[in-house]
Amino acid sequence: MNAIDTKYDSMGDFELVDELNKLSGVKVPNAIEEIRTAPILHDIVCDKTEMQATVEKILGL
Repeated sequence: MNAIDTKYDSMGDFELVDELNKLSGVKVPNAIEEIRTAPILHDIVCDKTEMQATVEKILGL
């Protein structure tokens, strides 16, 4: 969206999806619509070097 106009820099992900829908006329996929209201299951932030260990911890491996 930034390639279209820098005004989109300040918008969030779902705002950008909605704008892209308005500009293109293409329906937003159901999977994306479902994410809007899906509960957040994990909010862990980790460094890329810790990714494997973090996923293994979440999965109980």
